[in-house]
Order: sequence, then C-alpha cells, then structure tokens
Amino acid sequence: MNCPRCDSALPEDAAFCPSCGNRARSGPGTGGSPTHPYSSGRPPIRAYPRPGVVYYQQPAGLNELCVVGAVVGVVSLLLPLFGITGIIGLACSIGGVCQTSRNSQRGSALGVIGIVLSVLSLVYVVFLVAQASSLAS
Repeated sequence: MNCPRCDSALPEDAAFCPSCGNRARSGPGTGGSPTHPYSSGRPPIRAYPRPGVVYYQQPAGLNELCVVGAVVGVVSLLLPLFGITGIIGLACSIGGVCQTSRNSQRGSALGVIGIVLSVLSLVYVVFLVAQASSLAS
C-alpha cells in the first residue's frame, strides 16, 4: 500500500504516512476520507535542529594579544624600564583590540585595560624623567 499524497510505501497497519503525516487509509475511526492530520495541510514543523544548519555562531575564543597587553601593562606600572614595557604593552593592546573587532573575538575590554595601564606607565616614566632632570639641575 502506498501513501496517496507522497506515494511512499506504507506498512499495512499504518494509520498515517511516516514521511508526510497524511492519513494512510480511511475507516470508521478516521473520518471517511484520506486527509492530512493537520488543519493547514502542511507537514509539521520540525522542532529539532536540522543537520548542517548553524542557528547561533558562538564568538571565537579570547584574544591572546589582549591578555598579553593587559599583563604587560600591569608589569609596566610595577617595573617601568625606561618606558620600554609601556610601549610593548601599548602595542600589544592596540593590536589585540584591532584583532578582536576584525575577528569577532572576545577580550577587547582586556585590550582597553592594557592601553590605559600602558599609557599611565608612560606618563609615569615621563614624570620620573622630569623629576630626575629637575633634581640634577
């Protein structure tokens, strides 16, 4: 026996087609005519995810350059080596923030923190150099 709607093979005792959901046979309990069990006549909406369909794309991982920039920014405040650590932290943080916006990665807040700490470190180094030059004269 075949389905009157989709013409797929049906078992003899089937009340509905397993492919399309159409009534397979008419009888005393089925209403007399082979109709679809749903009022709209459309196949049911699948509530489970379909294979190969991306419903939500999770953002990529944490940007390592932002983490390095934040860590070097903290180190540059604690150990201002003539501003070198501040410059390295600033470069890493700016590069990390650019990468996060381009690649949809997380960690831009760490990059901004690294930028702020590195700039503060550079201002501190300039202050120390100004203090040293005023003491020398």
